[in-house]
Amino acid sequence: MRLNRRNVVLGLGTIVAGGGTALGTGAFSTVEADRTITVSTAGDASALLSLDDTASGYASSSNGTITINLDGSAGTGNADGLNIDATTVIDPLINVANEGDAGVGLYVSSPDIGDSVTSATDSDGDQVLRVDVTTSDNTSAGTVDLKFFGGTTSSIVDDETSAPPHTSIGSGSNEDIGLEIDTTSVDGSAGDISAYSVDIDSVTFVAESSL
Repeated sequence: MRLNRRNVVLGLGTIVAGGGTALGTGAFSTVEADRTITVSTAGDASALLSLDDTASGYASSSNGTITINLDGSAGTGNADGLNIDATTVIDPLINVANEGDAGVGLYVSSPDIGDSVTSATDSDGDQVLRVDVTTSDNTSAGTVDLKFFGGTTSSIVDDETSAPPHTSIGSGSNEDIGLEIDTTSVDGSAGDISAYSVDIDSVTFVAESSL
């Protein structure tokens, strides 16, 4: 993923959310879907936790995988990505449906936490995925905050506790999920912006019946 001059190009790649983890009754206790931003479920449209790409113009589906494009290709005109020193909100980004037999709590995490990603708190007190931004010579150029939200919950980003912030989705119900991208902490003077990289490989959508 690249930051373009004047623009943060966050190529949120593939969102896949986990089809094959169903239990025999159609209920599930936990479903985790890794996505390389680019995110993941197997066969998004028919999984127990299904992701719908028609909620916004920033997602598309191919071969059972939802891809989220924030590099300008989903819009019109000559946009290259998201503005630096700005907060961009996409609401809704995708729609998540619970096709299981029990209600679940849905939240978002990342396997990159502890490496180039931190579970942090923003100025509003909400949990975010704080992602390192580096130049071509691996010099720090600040951070980008990713805040997923849904329902009445201002953030559904994992805070690494036993009861992370989440939105509740009843059996047979669905919820729009939005994304806020905050690039105000990116240092545009640290080097050639076109060579910046946003150091996150994937995010995970997690649905737990115990929340």
